[in-house]
Order: sequence, then structure tokens, then C-alpha cells
Amino acid sequence: MADTPQDKILCVDDEQNILDMFKRTLGRQFALFTASSAADALRILQHERDIAVIMSDYSMPGANGLEFLQRAGEISPDSVQIVLTGNIELDVAIKAINEAHIFRYLPKPCPMEVTKKIIADALAHYRLVVAKRQLSEQLEQKNLELLQRNAELAEKQALLEHELETAKIVCSKFGKYGYQVPDGLDFFISAKEAVGGDFILNAVSRDGQAFYLMMGDLTGHGLQSALGGLLV
Repeated sequence: MADTPQDKILCVDDEQNILDMFKRTLGRQFALFTASSAADALRILQHERDIAVIMSDYSMPGANGLEFLQRAGEISPDSVQIVLTGNIELDVAIKAINEAHIFRYLPKPCPMEVTKKIIADALAHYRLVVAKRQLSEQLEQKNLELLQRNAELAEKQALLEHELETAKIVCSKFGKYGYQVPDGLDFFISAKEAVGGDFILNAVSRDGQAFYLMMGDLTGHGLQSALGGLLV
């Protein structure tokens, strides 16, 4: 993925000539921010979002590079961190990697070609970190939506089952009292164990000359449909 002007890089060093060199070599390729102290850098992080790479000198007055990067990680956890230092002691490198989660540890001075290569690697790593976090957030949101949808469906199912059971009782009562059996026709009325989508109601006119059938749909309507059938 090609670098874009939107890639934000923060360079922190108490030597102004180092910051000027970064501005000359990196300023046109990236959105470059510079700070001469840890305090200034932290203020930038408070106001600038989506800093992709933080490159800091190890030896600075007030707070060394590792102390600064630990605090920077709390403000901008996705930012990829690089330490530049003239101190090449092994214990410093181990501390940088283990305690501050440093992506790379570079000697100072470092050839600009090497620095640019490390920055490119850091940007690729940053994009992976951001993509993983966004995917995790999307998955969490989808899971929440699914839980909410399942709860809504469960509530609707419980309501439908209650209404269908009530409708079954109503329909079983309708025709048990006062109906007439027409001559020459054998039939019976019985409530089903489970109510499906349709039901049939019957009636005979008082003079015994007419036999009526009424069909209805209970699915999704339940008791309201059964009572509506009684009214008709």
C-alpha cells in the first residue's frame, strides 16, 4: 500500500538539527509533526488523532524516550513506536522492546535510507493493527445486533404462541354450544393440539336450510382473528 500525505508521523528529539533533518527528508512524504520534548509531544498526541508512527530519541531532558513512549501508548495505543539512540547497550534495547513495546530500535545516527525503510515497515504494521481493531469492533457490533434481534424474535415467538393457544381455545368453544347438525351430513368439531395457519368454522341456519363455512388465517393474528371470526 503506497504512502499517502495522510500518514501522520511524530518525531521527537531535543536536538533541533535532527528535527530539521526530518522535516527536509520526510516532510514532503508524510504529515510530519515534530517536538523537542516529551511534554510537547504529549500535547500533540492529545490534539492529533491517528498518529501512525512515533519516532523518539532515547536521551531527552525531563523524560527519556521509553518513559515518554509508555505515556504516549496510553494516549495513542495504535501508534507504532521507534526509538533512536546513540546508546547501544544491550540492556537499553531489551528494556525498550519489553517494557515499551517498541517496534524497532535504531542506532543514532542512522542512514536515512534505513530510517525510511523502517518507517515504511512501521506504517504497514500500523495499518494491520488498525484493520484488526476495526474488524474486532465491527464483529462486536454485529454480535450485539444479533443478540438484540434474537431477543426480539424470542419475544415475538412467545407472544405468538400465547395468542395461538388462546385462539385455539376460542375456536374450540365456537360451535360446541347451540349448533345444529344438518340432516344427511356427519361431522364433528375438535380443537387441534397445535394451531396452524388456517381454520374453518361452520354454522347452520335456524331453519336448517343453509350450511355455512367460514375460513380464516390465524398466523400472526391469533386471538384477534379468532374473536373477529366470532363477530362475523
